[in-house]
Amino acid sequence: MSNEWLDKVIGIDLGFFGSAAAACEHTMPGVVPRVDLIQHTGGCEEMAQYAKSKNLSALLLERETKSVVCWGYKAESKYFQTKPKERSKFAYFANFKPDVLTKDAKLRSMKIRDSSGTHEMPVMELFVMLLNAIKETALTQVEMTRKYMFGEAYRPLDPKKILYVLTVPALWDDECVSPFSSVFHKTKQIKIQQLEYRNNERMWTKVWNA
Repeated sequence: MSNEWLDKVIGIDLGFFGSAAAACEHTMPGVVPRVDLIQHTGGCEEMAQYAKSKNLSALLLERETKSVVCWGYKAESKYFQTKPKERSKFAYFANFKPDVLTKDAKLRSMKIRDSSGTHEMPVMELFVMLLNAIKETALTQVEMTRKYMFGEAYRPLDPKKILYVLTVPALWDDECVSPFSSVFHKTKQIKIQQLEYRNNERMWTKVWNA
C-alpha cells in the first residue's frame, strides 16, 4: 500500500449467487473504525434477515441503450413482475460469474444470453457493469450515512481518497487476473493499484475513476 491518506475503503465480494460490500472509514490511531455493511437495494422483502447481507448478482438492462436499470434482488423483482409482453424492452442477466472466472479464454470472451434467450452481451462487459453498479450503490449509502451523522457539517468525500477493493479467491493465479486487467484498462473504469496476499487470501485492489 502507498502512504497516501485515504478517507474510506470499500470492499466488494462478488459471488456466484450473491454479492456483498462493506465500507470502512479512516480513523486516528487507537480509534476503532466504523464499518458499514452495504444493504440490499430492495426487492427482497420476503427474505430472512440473515440473507439480506448479500444482494443478488444480477443485472437488469434496457436493451436499446444497454444502460443499467437496477441490479440485485430489485432487478429480479422488477423483471419478473413486468408483464411478459413488456419484458422485451429489458435484458435480465444473473448467475454469470462462472463464465467470468473460467480459465478458458474462448469461453470468457464469448457473449452470453439473457434469461429470455433472445439478447446477448459480452460476459466481461456485464462483469464491469455489475461491479460499477455495486460501487455506485455503496458510495451512495456511505454518503447518506455520513450526511445523517454530520448534519450541517457534512461534506462529500473526495473520490480520489476512496479505495475500492475487490476480493478474489486465493486459488486465482496470474492467468486468471490478466484478462480482467486488460478489460478494466480498455473501459477506463478501473485501474489496478496493487496485487498482494493477506491472510492466505489474495486481495485484488482497484480504484474506480469517478
